[in-house]
Amino acid sequence: MRARASRAAKYGITPAWHTDRAEYARRNDAHWTRSDNLPAHVITKSGDLRVVSGFRVLDF
Repeated sequence: MRARASRAAKYGITPAWHTDRAEYARRNDAHWTRSDNLPAHVITKSGDLRVVSGFRVLDF
């Protein structure tokens, strides 16, 4: 995660990570969002990302 974030920063990109694991979302060295047990394939298919903690707004 740190390596990807470092590479992104070199190109002016602020990385944001999404997880369903509470222990990952407690980290403070990256921008996080967290949802409860919502796999990536469900998010991709439905477009529904129910954020329960972390950053509430991501501007793409």
